Amino acid sequence: MNYLGAGFHIALKDLEIRGAGELLGVEQSGINRLGFDLYIEMLNEAIKEIKGEYIGVSKLPEIKISIPAFIPEEYIDDTSMRIRIYRKLTQIYEETEVDKLYQEILDRFGRLPKEVDNLFKITRLRVFASRINLEKIQQKKGSFRFILKQPLEDVFVQKLLSTLSSFKKKEIIKNLKFYPDGFEIYENSIDKILDILIKLCQKIHEN
Repeated sequence: MNYLGAGFHIALKDLEIRGAGELLGVEQSGINRLGFDLYIEMLNEAIKEIKGEYIGVSKLPEIKISIPAFIPEEYIDDTSMRIRIYRKLTQIYEETEVDKLYQEILDRFGRLPKEVDNLFKITRLRVFASRINLEKIQQKKGSFRFILKQPLEDVFVQKLLSTLSSFKKKEIIKNLKFYPDGFEIYENSIDKILDILIKLCQKIHEN
């Protein structure tokens, strides 16, 4: 799994849980592996989601990036702890929260392996993408596609597109293409895309 924001898909993959006919796909042995309290908490949230009830978490942008992003069992062997970290990552809204969780994991488990570091990069992408009202970021071959929540006529979107155009003139962005539902930046580096998003947020919200 290489993106966040897809319910408990990451957690389910991490547990290697199967069983299409069940509500969460959790086998009975999964209760013991998760811990009863966490299992019940996830079960209740899944029921509310199926019923369409509000569960206190607003939707964050979907990020689909082609990099290995997960918590290796060799790094954190406790299954419930890995799932709690996954869930925290999918519910972070502020950059300070990202930094705080990163430091907590570093202090407790030591230097983060590349796969875990990638999880935090994706989380940062989601945080900054939400600040400019993006619905989705998807990595393509040689580029990143950005889908907007609002139509092009929206005042904020117009400001965003204008800022993007100015970035291209200043060569902050090398290649840029606009679409009816968003835009595409031709770039291979995730770090570069994150840097562009940070600068976009700073520019748009500076006044």
